[in-house]
Amino acid sequence: MKETRKSTRVYPKDLIDYSARINVNGAYYSGMLGNLSDTGVCVILPENFPKEEGVEVIGIVHYVPLNEKIEFAGKIIWTKNYFFQNKSRVMIGVQFFEKINNTSPYPNFIKDMNETRKDTRVYTKDFIDYSTRIEVGGSYYAGILGNISETGICVILPENFPKEEGLEIRGTVHHVALDETIQFTGKTVWTDDYLMENKSRVMIGARFSEKIELPDYLFMLSVDLDE
Repeated sequence: MKETRKSTRVYPKDLIDYSARINVNGAYYSGMLGNLSDTGVCVILPENFPKEEGVEVIGIVHYVPLNEKIEFAGKIIWTKNYFFQNKSRVMIGVQFFEKINNTSPYPNFIKDMNETRKDTRVYTKDFIDYSTRIEVGGSYYAGILGNISETGICVILPENFPKEEGLEIRGTVHHVALDETIQFTGKTVWTDDYLMENKSRVMIGARFSEKIELPDYLFMLSVDLDE
């Protein structure tokens, strides 16, 4: 799954209002935000950024319209080469030493990114080894995993899935190759129409009732991408 993490597709144009700056051993690198969660961040950086896992970094994520900043410290857990705008770059995933607290300015970031999520592109082939099953009011729906974090999940479901926010759901995420299953409960926080393979579907975002502990093969697969 480490290789799957490194091949995750990130589209910084979805986060155009965000910038990032990383400090490694006293050297500063300006970058583009790939994604952000309360436990980690994905950043696209210049080609000369040192590609070393385990290196400790400090950094800032800047939300330009409101001139708000989040400071963080953590360590690099993966790196990969990335080609963007006809230039070679380096993409990194950073795991924070401490979870970002729900204090200002963090809620403003989350509010804005929640809106961004509804238009986010989901590439399910990155999760080809996973299947999902959602239960609502005694009815079961087989789905395709869009993304998952410790606090929520995005699932692509059949067209007849009820498009209602606030629905209480139960579900499972199954790793087919390893035959391992994660169970969860939660509520839908957004729904949207979604066209996939020329078929109409329903995409949902659900927030878990309780934070779950992700196994290593899922942790920071896409740093809370497209929840």
